[in-house]
Amino acid sequence: MQRQYKFITSAIGLTCGLSLFTYFEANKNTQHQPNTAALKSHYNINQIPTSLTRVLNDYQYTPNQHVAILALLKIYGEKEIKDCQNSSETNVWLKEVTQHRFLRKGERWDAANQEKEQRILKAAPQIEQITQLLGMQESLRPPASVQKHIAIIPGATEGRVKSRINLLKQSIAEGRQPTKIIVATGFRTLQDNEAPEITDPKQRTEAYMAEMLLLKSKINIPYQILAKSVKGNIDRSNTVDTAEFIQEDPCFDHADVIVYIEQPFTRRFELIFKTQLQMRDTKIYPFSNPIDSNQPKYWIGDEQARRIYYLFPSLDKQYREEKTHHSIDKRTP
Repeated sequence: MQRQYKFITSAIGLTCGLSLFTYFEANKNTQHQPNTAALKSHYNINQIPTSLTRVLNDYQYTPNQHVAILALLKIYGEKEIKDCQNSSETNVWLKEVTQHRFLRKGERWDAANQEKEQRILKAAPQIEQITQLLGMQESLRPPASVQKHIAIIPGATEGRVKSRINLLKQSIAEGRQPTKIIVATGFRTLQDNEAPEITDPKQRTEAYMAEMLLLKSKINIPYQILAKSVKGNIDRSNTVDTAEFIQEDPCFDHADVIVYIEQPFTRRFELIFKTQLQMRDTKIYPFSNPIDSNQPKYWIGDEQARRIYYLFPSLDKQYREEKTHHSIDKRTP
């Protein structure tokens, strides 16, 4: 195997885009038709405020997804859906409440996040429907025509990285031919129960562990460790960083890319990659297996909080300008 490290440090806000993951094959047997009316009844969601409807539309949520977001807020403990006077105030409220209720602080296993996971577990039947309404699809495959490709393995905990490497091995066994492997990871310090065989404290990082797991897999394909060093308690590359790197590297021009991940693909992933790659003729495909139904879908709130907070910065300015013009109009005789 050939090794190359790439260090990146920047992340940016992104504008909206159209769906990128247009072509994939899904196991339809794993999907069940969600009951939006049942969700509205269960969480007493009656009339959605007009300004909130407008803002959710601008964030590219469908009417059924409006219900999913409000039901999710109820699950996370938000008792009141605020009826603001205008879109600007609604936008501020939506960002604040989703950051507070949905977004995990630190790692999933930190004590502060356990209460959020318990709420998800208690509402498992409703969460399953919300997951589907929000387009978090699983058990996805590229079309049969996609053979040679660049493989991306997102970094994670030891167990998840192993799962993602196994997905890559499964894909190779099915006849696909990765020409290069990129591990999008970072320098998070490992937990005590991760990779105990790595004893050097300086090497006990997610990036080093992921590389060791890839070497143990005996997949004889050139690889690159895409690592990010940031301040704070989470030290890793994220989807934005990966997309930026793809945008900058000429090897991705006119390339097929497969992302191997056992978690569902979401609209946020689509928007990020579409924004970065719309001029590159690069096609991104997901490769994932069904998720263990007993696993708490703790990521569902995170995904929506990040999508609302980061992906549509132009809306903030638009709403503020509308509010200013409206105030001027009201003072005009």
